[in-house]
Amino acid sequence: MGDEARSKIRRAETGDAAAVARLMHAFNTEYEDYTPGVPALAERIGELLADEEITVLIAGDPPLGFALTRLRPSLWSKAGDVYLEELYVVPDHRGKGIGGALLDTAIEAARAAGANHFEL
Repeated sequence: MGDEARSKIRRAETGDAAAVARLMHAFNTEYEDYTPGVPALAERIGELLADEEITVLIAGDPPLGFALTRLRPSLWSKAGDVYLEELYVVPDHRGKGIGGALLDTAIEAARAAGANHFEL
């Protein structure tokens, strides 16, 4: 399902902020981490997407998982470093290649953005 999973991945837009927020909230809740709740997350994710401070890749329709990255200036070169901040797949859809496809697509997007380092 790797190729099939990859074909269903797209870059999130500001209108996707609420869907990403629901996934982020589920992720934090599953691992018993703090979450400010879906409305607060949706607002902040929308702001960061609009300002192009983050890149979010969404898998599936409706979304079954996401990868969130940040491009940062590198200390070592003029190319940027990309940091994978979050990667999550809904529990019932794990083991189907979605997470690997999100990771592969995030690495490709980082290269396309000119990054020469990808940090997990």
